[in-house]
Amino acid sequence: MFTTLQVRAWKVLMISGINEAFTRGLATPDALDDPEELRASLAGVVFNFTVSSRWPAIGSVRLRYPQESLAVHVALNPGKEAERWITAPNADGRAGDAFATGYLERGTCAFLRAQAGMHLCCRPALLEPLTKVRVTPNGYLDRDPRPEECVAYSPGVRPGRMN
Repeated sequence: MFTTLQVRAWKVLMISGINEAFTRGLATPDALDDPEELRASLAGVVFNFTVSSRWPAIGSVRLRYPQESLAVHVALNPGKEAERWITAPNADGRAGDAFATGYLERGTCAFLRAQAGMHLCCRPALLEPLTKVRVTPNGYLDRDPRPEECVAYSPGVRPGRMN
């Protein structure tokens, strides 16, 4: 069971990594618009970025079957072998000082899956500073949606957009 601080730290890492992947065009909130690079890669796409203009990070996004969801991994203060470990589900301290994994669902609604697949390994000294970072999801919800928040796929409608 996660504490409130752990859930907040996990969300900061996940949202930061997902937003960066979207900004770089490595993935999108709409599974129908994914770039060829992501669709062609079994291992996923790895990228370096910065969390809150403060911490170096490495992330990866990979399609999950049935390709409507993304597996997302983020490591903060990456170690020497972070690029090797970032795609592993059990990298923990081998990838960096904090390591988080989760899923972005993109079926009828784009949202960060809050409980299933949620994993965080974080050095205690980083936990509280991470919870103070404010990040906003870009084109998706940061929690499981209420039914009225999702729209079905139809031409011109992107998942995660509100009515």
